[in-house]
Amino acid sequence: MSINKILSSKGFTYTTKGIMGAVVGTTLLKAVGRPAFIYADKHSDKETKKYTASKEFLYQILCLGLTFALVIPVQILCFKYSKKYMKDLASLNGIKNFKDFNKVTKDLDELTPEAKTLLNRTKELSEDEKDAIGLVKGAVEMGSFVGSLLGLTIMAPWISDIILHPIMQSLGVEKKKAEVGSPTEIYLADAKVPTEKR
Repeated sequence: MSINKILSSKGFTYTTKGIMGAVVGTTLLKAVGRPAFIYADKHSDKETKKYTASKEFLYQILCLGLTFALVIPVQILCFKYSKKYMKDLASLNGIKNFKDFNKVTKDLDELTPEAKTLLNRTKELSEDEKDAIGLVKGAVEMGSFVGSLLGLTIMAPWISDIILHPIMQSLGVEKKKAEVGSPTEIYLADAKVPTEKR
């Protein structure tokens, strides 16, 4: 498939304009771009670059995994609870689950052949139907936002503190702890000077 067909496809447009697509795209870019820039840094030594780039890559992969683990379930949950906005429209009864909903919402102005088959119709959506689907779509996008917020800003840093260092140690890229030397000077403020009793 040519790049022109990919870029002009409705599936690509739907994915990239949603929060999920933006989060996944940004995270993948960080997973590749940040380690590349770290390795390009001329002011760091090889071991430091290896450690930092590896940690950054693993962290972004963790973020990507959490995005899929949290965002999609939250989207499905939001769909189930907001589907009541569509239940009064008998013409939309064919939309039974989140997978079906995604088939219909690729383009509200022009139903896809798949959506027409699903809804058993040939005409386009009415304004009431568009409004109902729009409300549900808004709830799903809010779910994407909440899921990505929970995953990337709260859970990812917490989980990374637990699992990243053991993984890096097993890969042999964990940075050794710096040895702390003993002080060579004693400063007057730190010295204990006995006072003479009177």
